[in-house]
Amino acid sequence: MHKRNCDETKWESRLISKYNVTLVLTVDSNGCGNFTKVQEAVNDVPDSSSHATLIILNSGTYRLSSFNVFIDT
Repeated sequence: MHKRNCDETKWESRLISKYNVTLVLTVDSNGCGNFTKVQEAVNDVPDSSSHATLIILNSGTYRLSSFNVFIDT
């Protein structure tokens, strides 16, 4: 659920069209994104997809205990 004063335009990115991104996941520690934690967004990326996924982070401090990403190109 988004907070009332969230600026949705901050999630716009030229990378979406440049890389033909079909799934955009947003992370904002204040609750204005799809997720509040980076690992939650990473976990939500489909395992077997031929489509590009973009994770956009809002500015802020994100504490990670461990961060694992495997990229198969």
